[in-house]
Amino acid sequence: MTNDTRAWSFTRLHTLLSLLLVAPLACDPDDEGDSGANATEGDHDTEGHDHDTEGHDHDSGESGESGEDDESGEDSGEDSGEDSGGEGIAIAGTWIETYRGGMVTHTIDDAMWTQDDSEFGPFELTLVSFDNATQTAIADDGMAFSKLQWTWTDDDTQLWYCTAAFGAASAEEAEAADDADPSDPANGGCGQFAWSMLSPG
Repeated sequence: MTNDTRAWSFTRLHTLLSLLLVAPLACDPDDEGDSGANATEGDHDTEGHDHDTEGHDHDSGESGESGEDDESGEDSGEDSGEDSGGEGIAIAGTWIETYRGGMVTHTIDDAMWTQDDSEFGPFELTLVSFDNATQTAIADDGMAFSKLQWTWTDDDTQLWYCTAAFGAASAEEAEAADDADPSDPANGGCGQFAWSMLSPG
């Protein structure tokens, strides 16, 4: 064997031994451990993310508790509705009164009783109080107080009204005045006169 052949064989053998020794290092168990550690750290991060998600859900739960506060708000709204609610004046609406040579339009709500005469114009009465049970309203015309009363006849289909008192110095004085007589409104009972008939307007 020549020196050249011997050198080539030695080089080749060295190369093969190097490959055999280095190959296992490519599969270093420590690398697997590092990979496992990385994976574990990744899992930990994931768990941390899940924890954050749970925290977010917890925050949502607190929002839900504030939703309970909203329910309280609804209760407050209902209470407020009950306080502001109640029975309005029974004869609210627009009514027409006719008399010889003219007509009066009565517009009635919980606050005002306006009488708009076709000849003399409107006359506004501010309602101080009203009572549907006694069919009475106390009104203020800006100078004095009046007691207005109403009644129904013909199986509660025909409405009549009477100014039972006017020119009173106070609401109390007007309320204390004698009531009109509703027994026969078409023929009398409103002082020396009949009651006035109102038809739907």
